[in-house]
Amino acid sequence: MPLTDMRIRKAKAAEKPYKLTDGGGLHLNPCSTKLAAAQANFKEP
Repeated sequence: MPLTDMRIRKAKAAEKPYKLTDGGGLHLNPCSTKLAAAQANFKEP
């Protein structure tokens, strides 16, 4: 499932950490604050 703007905006903080992924190497970690951490994994060709 793609990581869309609406999916990111609806993400809520939870007691246990979880990831929202797009299936292409990008994932978002919703936090208990308004900030969230995003990370992308890249492979060199």
